[in-house]
This record gives sequence, structure tokens and C-alpha cells, in this order.
Amino acid sequence: MADSYLLFAALLLAHLLADFVLQTARSVALKHQPRYFFTHIGLVIALSYVLVGVWSAWWIAVGVGVAHGVIDAIKTRFGNNTNNASFWIDQGAHL
Repeated sequence: MADSYLLFAALLLAHLLADFVLQTARSVALKHQPRYFFTHIGLVIALSYVLVGVWSAWWIAVGVGVAHGVIDAIKTRFGNNTNNASFWIDQGAHL
């Protein structure tokens, strides 16, 4: 059970770092461009992989990156609304 909490904490930290600390306003505004989108997803994957720290379980980081990418792609495609409700729906989906 403790391992599950540590895994969740590591992935949550990776998400927070990728979305709030290391993502610039410019990269958010340009996320519809493949270069910025895939750089962001690559960062999510790299942070997830490093913070989880189980080198043989690379598929966890890739799965998180793919899920993160799908959520961000949907948000980018159907509106980058910045109201509170859309923000919390987006963060809930990431969780």
C-alpha cells in the first residue's frame, strides 16, 4: 500500500512540475504547435520516469505521458478556456 502512495506522489509531483513550474506562458500559448506540444509531453514522460525511479517500469512514464497528451490535445482542440471550471476539470482528468 505504501508503494502505491509513493508512486502516486511521484507522478503527482511530475505533473505539477511539468504543468506549473517548468511550463512557460509562451509554451502554453503555443501548445497547439507540435514542437511545443511534444516537448511538453516529453517533459512529462522524463519527469515521471525519473521521479518514479523504477528503471524497468518505463511503461508507467510512457502511459502517463500518453494520457497527459490525450487530455492536453482534447483541451487544445476544443478550447483552452481559462475559467475555474475548465481548469479544475482539466486537473481532475490529469489526476
